[in-house]
Amino acid sequence: CSSLRRQFIGELLKEGRALVIKGNYSEIMALYDSSYSSSGVDAQEGLAEDLVKEAALKLASDTNAFIVATGSKDLISDGKKVEEVTGGCSQMALVTGTGCMLGAVIATYMAEDCSQSLMTMSLIVLSP
Repeated sequence: CSSLRRQFIGELLKEGRALVIKGNYSEIMALYDSSYSSSGVDAQEGLAEDLVKEAALKLASDTNAFIVATGSKDLISDGKKVEEVTGGCSQMALVTGTGCMLGAVIATYMAEDCSQSLMTMSLIVLSP
C-alpha cells in the first residue's frame, strides 16, 4: 500500500465515520499495521488468516465500522467477533473489478439500512 493511499485513508477516517471498510487481506493489514508492506494493490499470497482476523477485529473496534477483508475466505468483523464467509473461488483474483462489485453491493444494502448486523453483513457478502 503506497504512502499516498495510507495518507488518504487516514485523512478520510479522521473526517468522518465509515460504516464499512472493505479491502483485500493486504489492504486491511496495511490499515492495521503502518509498517506492513506488500507489492502492489493485490493481496499478498500466503498472508496468515489469523493475522487478518486480528487486524479486522481491532480495526472494527477502533473505527466502529464493519471490516470486510476479502481473500480465500472473506472475513467480516463488527469489532466483537469475526465471521467467515467460505465458498469463494480462487479465480476471482484473476478478474479485475470483483472487489469493486462487492463494494457496490455492500453500499447498496447500506444505503437501504445502515444499521445492518454482523450476520446481515455476512449475507450481503454472500449475495453477489
